[in-house]
Amino acid sequence: MRERDTYPAGVPCWVDLPSPDPQATARFYAGLFGWEISDPDLGGHLLARLDGSEVAGFGLLTSDDQAGAGWRTYLCVADAGETATAVGAAGGKVLREPHLTPGARVAICADPQGAVFGLWQADGLAGARLVNTAGAWNWSELKVRDPDPTMAFYQQVFGWQTDILDFGGQVAMMVRMPGYGDFLELVEPGIRERHGAGGAPPGFTDAVAWIERIDPEDDMTAPHWSVTFSVADAAATAARAEHLGGGIIVPPFDAGEGLVAVVSDPDGTIFAVNEYQPTEAG
Repeated sequence: MRERDTYPAGVPCWVDLPSPDPQATARFYAGLFGWEISDPDLGGHLLARLDGSEVAGFGLLTSDDQAGAGWRTYLCVADAGETATAVGAAGGKVLREPHLTPGARVAICADPQGAVFGLWQADGLAGARLVNTAGAWNWSELKVRDPDPTMAFYQQVFGWQTDILDFGGQVAMMVRMPGYGDFLELVEPGIRERHGAGGAPPGFTDAVAWIERIDPEDDMTAPHWSVTFSVADAAATAARAEHLGGGIIVPPFDAGEGLVAVVSDPDGTIFAVNEYQPTEAG
């Protein structure tokens, strides 16, 4: 279990999913991941827990929601109001001004290419308390058409840095938050050494996200943040998603140190699941 009770500013810390019917949507994910779902509050928000720890949220998607549907990734901030102002100054948009939600003061924003993300100022809930274990959120990935100006935005607002990595001919863009590895060492002593022993690239322990360039010939995919959840068995989870009324978008494939499948829920919301398969060295 990877328990968290705090996150540094600038680090992705929470995910939630707005839906026209949050309770029905939450039931799908409860069946898929074994989540326990809270009763809705007065605003229609529900919390998902795994083994008693908060892992995600659900909210009501209204017809006037500028951010649209899909899983949303939230970045930890010290002050949602100040950061929202910085988002606008750097060329992004504030789609919904800071407001209270269970456990935090949040704002919904979009980067200059339109990818939606949230700001999370903790007020009782630091973020996901359980991560990187089967049934919990694993990571988020930013998919954009032009990474350079987008990263300039995130660097200006959040202090992120980017490394270009070559994994056997496959180029990947790793987003780092300097100092995050030092924080993780306090939470999980020895994690930097374990990453190195597993063949992780330099700076990997500082990684907070990944960037993928959208194929220039793909005019159907808009810039967005995608989410991936950890699972014990990617093939079984994909089959279960289909059985529960969702779909299999991309069957399980070898992604290096794991099997990844891309699936959808009954509303058509797409997400990925990752079955970690460490190398012998890891």
